[in-house]
Amino acid sequence: HLPGHAARCGAAGGGAEPIHRLFHGRLVDAGAPDRLGGRVRRFYIGRRFAFPGLALEWAELQHLRWRINGVTYRESLGALFEAARRHLDPAALADHGAVVAHGDAHNANVWVAADGLVFFDPAFAGEHVPALLAEVKPTFHNIFAHPFWLYDAPVAAERFQARVRRSGDLLEVEHDWRLTPLRRTFLDAKARLLWRPLLAALARRGRLPPTWRRILRLALFCCPTLVMDLRAGGMSGHNPVSSAIGLATAVMVGVEPEGEDEVSRFLDAIDPAGAEADP
Repeated sequence: HLPGHAARCGAAGGGAEPIHRLFHGRLVDAGAPDRLGGRVRRFYIGRRFAFPGLALEWAELQHLRWRINGVTYRESLGALFEAARRHLDPAALADHGAVVAHGDAHNANVWVAADGLVFFDPAFAGEHVPALLAEVKPTFHNIFAHPFWLYDAPVAAERFQARVRRSGDLLEVEHDWRLTPLRRTFLDAKARLLWRPLLAALARRGRLPPTWRRILRLALFCCPTLVMDLRAGGMSGHNPVSSAIGLATAVMVGVEPEGEDEVSRFLDAIDPAGAEADP
């Protein structure tokens, strides 16, 4: 459901919304918004990364571009975190429209049975949630986080394979994890029923920024990288296989490819300028 209006998200009200704790609040330290800190520093900066067939220090890894299953991506992990720090700053999102939203309504936080609501966790809900962030967490966690690699790393290591090698300034990753038909159907439904009409409504009201694709990708990138430490042997129990798949998936959702991929096709489908948006 879309509200009757896409309200202006002012810096004062919007910046205080709890949803920012899921994104910008995890990218920086309190009182130091001009540099990376928070979970980026705790999980990744200065750490060692172990992948199948390769180990790298953050000092090297942060500068490498990625080629994932033959598709080359244009930015490095370090560049993505820095771009997210800038673009997902509450002040930067202040004029892009706001909605009343749950903010973190993936399947673990909203349980519904045939006879009604069973469980509902509104910890990040708000009345002035930046519209471009409102459905990012459900979109990622109900679709790209499954099956297995994010929350069930030991199972992922049994079910999937990954190979990683360095070629100059490229990190080449090959893996056999794919979206299942069910998750792809979820993505199609999200595009048709939610994102396409939402972006169209924002565009009609002059609240859709030209950088909306960039903002959505950076927010999607933050979902796995800031909810868990994706390093093998880190704080969240990941292993070399799940780390390779997890970071590769984060890059895939976060960076425009040279060519196209699953996420670029999704963004094309919801673009008000290129798709026939639902009324």
